[in-house]
Amino acid sequence: MPGIRSDSRGMNGIVVNGVASSGSHGDSPGTSQARNNKGQEQGATEIDRVHGTPNGVLTNGSTLSPAGGYTIPSSALHSFRELPPEILHITAGYQPLSRLIVRLTQDTFRDLTEVIGTMAEMPMPQQIPQANSSHINNHVSINGVNGRASTSTAKRQLLLDFGQDRRAQYIKLLVLSQWSQKAADVSKVIDLKVWLDGQKSLYNDAGGWLGQMKRNLAPARVPNPDLKTSLEILTTASASWLPDLGYLPPEPLGPRQILKTLRNINTLLSIRLNLYESLPPHFNNFSIASGRATFSVPEAFEVDLSIADEDPSSQLYFIDFRFLFSPVSSTLPPGRLRDEIEGKTNDLLKNEGLSGCYDFLHELVLTHKINILRKQAVEMSKGKWVESIQLETVRRTLVLQYWLNRPGGKSWIEIGIRSGRRKEGKQKLRSKGASYIGIRWFRNGKEVENSSISLDLGMLSMSAILKSVTSLHIDYILNSVANGLAEASPLFANKVLTSSVTSPTAESAESSLEVQLTRLRAVLIGIEPVTGRVILQPTSPLFARLERELNGMRDLIKEGPTAVIRTRCSIAQDELETTAKCVGWESLRNVARKDEETRVFPRDTELVCYFRRKGWNLSWVMAVSISTRGEAWWIMETKEASTGRAFESCQLIPMQSSVSVAPTINYAFLLRLEHTAAGMISLFANSRHLTEEHVTHELRPAKTRSTPSTIDRSSTHIPILYVRLSSLMTANQPQSMSPWAKETVRIIYRGVMARAGQAVSLVEANLASPISVTNNTDDDLAFHPISGSFAIKLRAPVGETIVPKLLSRLRRLERLSRLIEVTRKLKLSCSTISLERIVFDYHKDPLLQAEIGFIDGIPMTLRLPQGNPHVRIRDFLTSSLNAAGGLEHTALLLGLTRPLLLTLAELEGLRDNNRFFVLPRAADWLQVRYRQPDCSFDVRLRIRRDDTKWFVRQTRSPTPGSNPNFDLDGFASAIKTLFSQSGYQWMGLGSGIVAGVDGVSEVIRKIHDLVEQFRQIPIPSETAAVEPKPPEANRELIVLE
Repeated sequence: MPGIRSDSRGMNGIVVNGVASSGSHGDSPGTSQARNNKGQEQGATEIDRVHGTPNGVLTNGSTLSPAGGYTIPSSALHSFRELPPEILHITAGYQPLSRLIVRLTQDTFRDLTEVIGTMAEMPMPQQIPQANSSHINNHVSINGVNGRASTSTAKRQLLLDFGQDRRAQYIKLLVLSQWSQKAADVSKVIDLKVWLDGQKSLYNDAGGWLGQMKRNLAPARVPNPDLKTSLEILTTASASWLPDLGYLPPEPLGPRQILKTLRNINTLLSIRLNLYESLPPHFNNFSIASGRATFSVPEAFEVDLSIADEDPSSQLYFIDFRFLFSPVSSTLPPGRLRDEIEGKTNDLLKNEGLSGCYDFLHELVLTHKINILRKQAVEMSKGKWVESIQLETVRRTLVLQYWLNRPGGKSWIEIGIRSGRRKEGKQKLRSKGASYIGIRWFRNGKEVENSSISLDLGMLSMSAILKSVTSLHIDYILNSVANGLAEASPLFANKVLTSSVTSPTAESAESSLEVQLTRLRAVLIGIEPVTGRVILQPTSPLFARLERELNGMRDLIKEGPTAVIRTRCSIAQDELETTAKCVGWESLRNVARKDEETRVFPRDTELVCYFRRKGWNLSWVMAVSISTRGEAWWIMETKEASTGRAFESCQLIPMQSSVSVAPTINYAFLLRLEHTAAGMISLFANSRHLTEEHVTHELRPAKTRSTPSTIDRSSTHIPILYVRLSSLMTANQPQSMSPWAKETVRIIYRGVMARAGQAVSLVEANLASPISVTNNTDDDLAFHPISGSFAIKLRAPVGETIVPKLLSRLRRLERLSRLIEVTRKLKLSCSTISLERIVFDYHKDPLLQAEIGFIDGIPMTLRLPQGNPHVRIRDFLTSSLNAAGGLEHTALLLGLTRPLLLTLAELEGLRDNNRFFVLPRAADWLQVRYRQPDCSFDVRLRIRRDDTKWFVRQTRSPTPGSNPNFDLDGFASAIKTLFSQSGYQWMGLGSGIVAGVDGVSEVIRKIHDLVEQFRQIPIPSETAAVEPKPPEANRELIVLE
């Protein structure tokens, strides 16, 4: 039944009428102790009664008390009160009888309710009235049979079963209630049984405790002291019972005797080791000194051995031991470890000789090295390698797994002690050799054979070993990816794009793979040695996405090249679109249907880009198909169709470069590409216009000839359009061209304008009468002074003809002729002449050029190229250009100031030019100023005796306050001496120097040399007395006026 234990122990908790028969388990400790004391007193009373006598006299002589009891001696009563405490009372698992009765009552009521409900749900049979039916006792009978008999029988059976089951339960409850009256005795029996079992267990364990105690006390055992002998020795310094052998104490050895003894020992050791001892191979390297033989094993240990007897067969003894590797203390400190090694070594020397000694010390050193590496690995796992390495120790083998968070196969190294045995076949083995520390490398779960891992046994460093392994792993991954790129793309296979693995350098501790994605962009793929994550440089959104993709790959070697090539296509597209946008190209989307792209472009095309230049006809676009084989360039003409835009015609743009599949996407290339594409379109437009105007023309291939460097060579393969001039002029203006020009006109395409997006064509023809023009007159117009040929550059939107603009340009020849006359008058060699600007050379060696811009509505501008010495006075020259003298006066100033400015520019290029400044005051007035010493010189251009001369004078002299360590008197004397001398085209005036245009350079150099000479020679007497100032103290503020 629930709540009743099946064994006899369960009965000790039955409660009768709410009172526990064996004591309540809920009593407090104080109550239980009081009850125990009371029980002891009652027990004592009962014992007294047993031993009492009727006459009131006890056996021990005590008498009964007057109250009818008996008295107990105090000693006996005290012994009874010191009885041991009661045994442990078992209360676990007790349940009160009332709870059992309540639960049984509740269970009976619940079952009775279910029985009544079941009886009520039973169906009642239907009544079928008959003629011969009769009503007896209100029951209906049909043919003499009771219609409800079956239902009533089932109900009675159900009720009977319930009553029988409940009866059995209550009978059990009655038995338990009667048995619970004896629960107190059963509880005591249970308590006694548990106590006896505990005593038996203690008895069984006592033998084991005694044996363990004996073993524990063995180290602490001390022999019995001999107090009598100790007392006698301590008082008299001798014992009477000790025998006196009559030995004489040896005399102490002197230095010479010690040296002689050591030399004898050295001789004996040398003879023994060379003649009698069989040395192990690793003990062949030994030395003998100071009475000991030192055996040295490189990167392992040194051991000192010596002898105690001259007999060659006597034992060698251990003297000292030292480690020969780092990081570890070289000597053994005194203590238990040294004692253990010394005792073990002496035993081996006695029994096994030098071979046993070497084997023991060798194995000791190997084990110590493994422990040192293990300790270093544990420290690394707590440092920067945390969560990146995992160490496991299997006997004397370290298993170090690295790159824990990298997906794919596991990689680890095993550093352990190998036996030294080597196979000589499939089954034969050599004799056992010396064990050694070996390393095995498992890369992605597979062992790497013949790996060149750096293992320095003299300087143990787990960090260096792991770095060497990760470096080799990184090299393997990067080289495999580089080979995969060559297999996946012809660009890398044919060396159009390069992929190379760089070795570690001072800047980078690990190898890296440099992959050239395009001609201008490359990616540096590296692997972080600690975590094994792929790192890409430089950073960009595309590289960041590729980096995440590479770090998520389980097999980087197989999947990495494909991802890099896809990124190359995206970068090529991004680079192309970015550069095209910078040069003015418009990027287009949805130019044609997808089926049209599939029909036109190759199958391995990854991406397609469409562009149109500003000014192009809307029906023309340029397409670039990007694939694993590189880029291809197309000219596409589109048209409207019923299903959308389609390609009406397409033509592959010919590329003459051998690397056209992956060209350098820069401004120059896109401009050349634009030139070629626009030329093909413009040639079609011009030819179509001439055909419509019925002008005689002809297309001829361009001749291979050397072209100026300023003309794009990529356009030379476009055909040249030859036009009959008379036919052209007759169709437009019959009287304009025929008098002064020949018949043949050549229209040559020369590219497009970068900003306007217009096609540029060059029209060449010959004048009937040569014009005396020796230089270019304009960027758009050129003449040959002897042959009379000229060239006109015309511009028009791509797709439009240039023929209508040709006559308009011819009318401007007169204006250009006047401009030519002006330049000839000034005797300037013009490299570029147009209606907007003039570029002329005013000196040949070195080549100096100037550009004058003529724009309507604003003053003339003067532009000088970078490095021109006249840049410092450009503003003054611009003012002179717009003054009354104009170009003629400006050209004169350029010639007069050229030698001086060239010299100043040369001096500024020397060392320590930060102490030298040139301050222009005007176009003909410059000031040369020095910081140390603080002095300045004015150089002005003046007219003297109808001749232009340069006047040089000193405007500022050094002062003692600004130059405390400078020889002021010597410098002033040297300047005065210089101003009194004369030279080629210059002469001193005492207060200054007057020089010609070509002589002023020598004067400036002499002044500069003089200043530099005195700057480097301080006053000797003052130099020693003056304390040097910090560099910041020598800085001065220069105010530019």
